Amino acid sequence: MFYVRTGFTYSNIASSSVIETANFESKNAIGTQLGLGMSIKSLGHWSILPELRYSSSSHRIDATSGNDLLSFNTIAITVAIRRSL
Repeated sequence: MFYVRTGFTYSNIASSSVIETANFESKNAIGTQLGLGMSIKSLGHWSILPELRYSSSSHRIDATSGNDLLSFNTIAITVAIRRSL
């Protein structure tokens, strides 16, 4: 059985360094994620759930050199094991 998972992320980014210009903290941002996966039944009540997930978020930061935008786009492959009751 195939499934689609969608959702939102809420995060901020902080950097602390001995180099003064590398210290910053972003404002809170909402990102999105989309996952496509499959539920594979195996050994009775157990299932294996491989998933391909894409996540995206952008963070506005106030750096000493001006106002910048950091964007993160991530592709992850995950596998979970689930037991049904």
